[in-house]
Parts: sequence; C-alpha cells; structure tokens
Amino acid sequence: MEKRNNFIIYMFLFITLVLFFYAFVSTINSFFNLGIYFKVNKDFLIFKRDINLRQIDDITIDRIVFFNRGEAEVYRFLGDYFKGKNEVDKALSFYKEAIILDPFYNYDFYKKQFNIYDRLGKNKEKEKLLLFLFEKIKKSNYAPNFSAPLAKEMYLIGQSYLSDDQWEETVFWWHKAIEIMPGWSYFYVETASLYLEFSREEKAIMVLKNCLAFPDARSHCQEFLNDGNNTIYNLTPVGSWCREIFSIPDL
Repeated sequence: MEKRNNFIIYMFLFITLVLFFYAFVSTINSFFNLGIYFKVNKDFLIFKRDINLRQIDDITIDRIVFFNRGEAEVYRFLGDYFKGKNEVDKALSFYKEAIILDPFYNYDFYKKQFNIYDRLGKNKEKEKLLLFLFEKIKKSNYAPNFSAPLAKEMYLIGQSYLSDDQWEETVFWWHKAIEIMPGWSYFYVETASLYLEFSREEKAIMVLKNCLAFPDARSHCQEFLNDGNNTIYNLTPVGSWCREIFSIPDL
C-alpha cells in the first residue's frame, strides 16, 4: 500500500513537472516568436524593432510590462502600439509613464503626446505638458537639445492664441520661448513686434535690450534699436520670422 502511495505521489510530481516545463517552454517560445529576447547586461526582457504589432495580445502586453519595468523605451513602444489601434487614452498613459521613468530619454515621447492632444483639441493638457518639460529643463539643465523644439512648440501655442485675439496669452508663451532659448534672436524680435503692435513700445524696447546680452542674438536685435537703444527702428511685423522658427527640427 505504501509503495502504491509513493508511486502516486511520484507520478503526480512528474506530471506537475512536465506541465510546468511545457508552460515554461511555451511562454519562452511565445516571447521569441514576438522578437523578444534577454538583454543579459540588464537582466530583463526587451523587444526587437521588427515585432509585428498585430500579434500582441493583452496577456503578452502584461508580460512585456512586467519584465521591462523601468524601461522608458518599452512604454514608448506600447504607446505606439495603442496609438496605432486608435486607443489614444491607453497610448497617452504609456507615453506619460515613459516620461515619468526618464523625462529626457527622447523628445519624441513629448511630440507624440502633443500630436494626440492637438488631434483631440485638448489644448490645456498640451500646455501642462509643455510647462512640465520647461520646468524640468530649467531645473536640471540636462537636456539642452530639447530646448529648441520646445521653444518652437511654445511659439506655436502663442500663435494660436494670437489668432483668437488673446495677445496676452501669446506674450506669455513667447516669453517662455525666450527663456528656454535665450541665445536665439527670433523669439525676441517676434515678441517685441507683438508688444509694438499693441502700443507697448516700452515693453518692446525692453525685450530687444534683453536680447543684447547674448552674443549670438545681439546683432539681429540691434538692427531694430536706435538713439542709444532707447527707440524702436524699422521693427519687422509679427510673423516675419516664422519661417526661421518653423525650421527648427523636432529631433
């Protein structure tokens, strides 16, 4: 009787082990079929760029998240996946998580969110994200290559307010562009032109004078000051330097 019981126990353990091994092999195979592999130097699973996104189901997405916690690029990938399925709320949640994990990993994380907010007409959410990145850059001074595309985005926000006759909002955003890109003359000149258009000549002069403190911007701003830098001279109309600003690459 004892031998019979031992045999049953051994058979149960053997079957359990076989089933566990089968499940383990199936899981690993499913990972590899998706182009996912171990990255030995970090001890986690990541994905190859040639994954066919249409093959990923919810269970696999959970596995990707579980085995790649802390990797911003993985969340960017999943954001792209849901964006491609037009599930924008899920896409935004993954992009946001990527930014929380590493706010300076890739400007594309922000650009993708900007595009979604533009499409949905969620201007305030976009503005919050812009100011979030603005504060991060100001505090850390770690990602200067983010400054130019961010300044351009702020200029565009200001332009949209100007088209709605909200020029004070435009001034706010264009000053932010100046602050994040102080060595670039075009934002100063556009802001000064805006002030002058609304009969704020003293403010326009002040903006141009501030520009003179930066060697790369000085000569351009100096063109529009006269009489010991106390008067405006031939200042270009608002929008004259759009082409130069729009030419800033998005990274």
